[in-house]
Amino acid sequence: MAAPQEDVEKAASDSEGSEAVVPTKKVSIRDYWTKEIDPRHGDWLLFACCMTTGLLDSSTFRNWGSFVSMQTGNTIILCLSTAGYPYGQPWAWAATLISLVSFFLGAFTCTRVTSLFGAKRRLVLMSNVLTQACLIAVAAALATAHVLVTDGNTNDNVAAVLEDARILIAIGPLAFQSGATIATSRLLGFGNEIPVTVYTSTYAALAADPKLFVLPGRNKPRDRRVMAVISIFSGALIAAWLERRSVGPIATFWMAAGIKFILAAAVATLFPRLKPAEPKP
Repeated sequence: MAAPQEDVEKAASDSEGSEAVVPTKKVSIRDYWTKEIDPRHGDWLLFACCMTTGLLDSSTFRNWGSFVSMQTGNTIILCLSTAGYPYGQPWAWAATLISLVSFFLGAFTCTRVTSLFGAKRRLVLMSNVLTQACLIAVAAALATAHVLVTDGNTNDNVAAVLEDARILIAIGPLAFQSGATIATSRLLGFGNEIPVTVYTSTYAALAADPKLFVLPGRNKPRDRRVMAVISIFSGALIAAWLERRSVGPIATFWMAAGIKFILAAAVATLFPRLKPAEPKP
């Protein structure tokens, strides 16, 4: 009768000597979409948004004399318009005012809505970026259908473009998504380093940085600011040469929309989940 007892003791000894197999917890679909993503990689998403800022602002200023992202410039143009400047731009006041109001509403709405549902949750962030992409795509579709007036469909008659009220059509949705973009930067925790749409403060922060000239990788805030500047410069440079080729807003708007659609897909599939904090011993 001792044999069964010996078998039990042997089995217990074997289990103690071997490594315990810990089953991995399978992530449910609901958890995948509703849990927060790791925001540490959010800077790369915002660098791409900086490029779209360069694409859009270069194109809109070149064709319609107003910005959809850089509202400091719009503020100055709006004030000039009260005295009848710039000459030959009767819609300057309306273009800049629409852009300012739409930008404010975009930032306000994005901040409130995404904060309500959890700005860093995968589904919320993806929906946020996807909405921005769709707004740009609407403007791109209007440009493709020649609903929008540009130099390309007026035989390079700049005066005819600036006097046409159709320049106001796409400014609203483009400025609204720009406001949502800068709100996203702040919600992800990079507002001071990657402002996405405002670069005066970025240049000032770089100039004041005591570690400005240390090697790359040793000053993350400096590195992010430099990458933000490079990104917007790249977008603006691409837009400038697309304008030279007379494909202007059609190409730049579709390119910006494509970047945002890719970013939405990246948030949905590539961004890692935020790991829960380990309890302190």
